Amino acid sequence: RSAELTPKQLSLEAWVKPSSYFNVWDNHIMNKEWDAYILYYSSAGIPGLSVYVDGGMRMANATGSPAPLGSWTHVAGTYDSSTLEIKIYVNGALKNSTTLTGLSTYLINTNSYTFKIGLYSPGKGVNGLVDEARVYNRALTDDEILARYNLHQSKLNEDYSDVRFTSSNGIELPYWMETDKTFWVKLIDRDALVSGASDMYLYYGNLSAPSVSNGNAV
Repeated sequence: RSAELTPKQLSLEAWVKPSSYFNVWDNHIMNKEWDAYILYYSSAGIPGLSVYVDGGMRMANATGSPAPLGSWTHVAGTYDSSTLEIKIYVNGALKNSTTLTGLSTYLINTNSYTFKIGLYSPGKGVNGLVDEARVYNRALTDDEILARYNLHQSKLNEDYSDVRFTSSNGIELPYWMETDKTFWVKLIDRDALVSGASDMYLYYGNLSAPSVSNGNAV
């Protein structure tokens, strides 16, 4: 509840994997209530940032397609009281901005409410998963947002469909996932592992990759 959570500059970011969307204003990814700031989805799946400045909610909503259900999306929003800009980003790209005008202090309102992640009220917030949520007391730049997205975008799919194994010389190896987190990997021939080496590499992070697990191949 610290006043540090209602700064003159603000950045919020999180990876979100929604299963469905609630009605408008109920899909809070991160918030300190409506009279401070909210990173949210609309009921149609459009990310946005609202900051309560000089007696009103000031918003920037992303343009483009809704964030897909059942997939991870990186959502970030920033506000800078010196540039007067509210910005919203999706998967590292700036999707919209609002420049405030005609106000007085341009400062985010302070309140004593608890900062919440994935929750608005009981049964409302994010119907799904929220990961790697962060709040900053400064406005991250476009380049910093993109770097944050690139740094953490390699997330392992829940069903391990994106897992791949290779030998140390780059040969992709067939595998079978017997049970959750238990893999059998087949060495194709004696060239599969370089002579004198026993290194094998695991790769993941392609969120759209189909599973190639095959029990008949190992």
